[in-house]
Amino acid sequence: MDDSGSQLLDLQRHVARLEAKSSPSHIIAKYGRAVDCMSTSELQRHATHVAAWSSLGSLSAPWLPSAIELLSKMLSCSGMQARRGLQPRLKLSLDMVEARAYERMAMIEAGTQTEEQIAWEKMVSVLDALRQGQDQQGGTKALLILHRETGCWLSMAHTARSNWVLGLEERLLRAQRDDGKELRAIFRSATAALAAPRLKCNDQCGGQPLDDAAKRRLQSGLQKRLRRLVINILEGGVLDTNDSRNSPALCRLLRLLETFSL
Repeated sequence: MDDSGSQLLDLQRHVARLEAKSSPSHIIAKYGRAVDCMSTSELQRHATHVAAWSSLGSLSAPWLPSAIELLSKMLSCSGMQARRGLQPRLKLSLDMVEARAYERMAMIEAGTQTEEQIAWEKMVSVLDALRQGQDQQGGTKALLILHRETGCWLSMAHTARSNWVLGLEERLLRAQRDDGKELRAIFRSATAALAAPRLKCNDQCGGQPLDDAAKRRLQSGLQKRLRRLVINILEGGVLDTNDSRNSPALCRLLRLLETFSL
């Protein structure tokens, strides 16, 4: 078993131990009261556990929203930025929690703004900011625009989403091959709307079944069209991957691909 496999088993054990407790909510609250006094190493260690709870815990667990909120609080602490680089187990757990976040946000009915969606959006925003600071990539304005466009996409009804994708396709057809600014904007908008790829699953898989709204979105092919847009731009060779203004979208795309391979 490789390192990531053993780390995943360890994270699953942490989740099982929490779920076996008589009151997981009290343990999460205890972590929350201690956050401000934690050192950087303590923050990273405990954030690993909380991210595991958030990504692997049961979606029906009453304590899950509190775990998500606690993770956002931990990732926002200045101590989390005090040391360059994140521990491998923490990186893995954050990749998994981000994958669940995008999956859950995509499955929430378009045009609604639930408490769960708000919690996931905040967590993703904080996580992106943390990684931006850790990687020292710059592009702060581009990151804010990416967040704004993701929020717009999540708040759209199905018809508006269809029009959004159609508009991007038409803009790409009109764009000049050497128009880096327009290609950058189209690439960012398409990436902002991307959801994590979903593995085809048989009856023995443990994942959650798709609800009716998710099935309609899957059948509409919007995600397939968005992926085609992104691939066409990258294969065109014009987008400057070294430009810091492209870094937030490229990093999000890379993480979506990494979570698919977990």
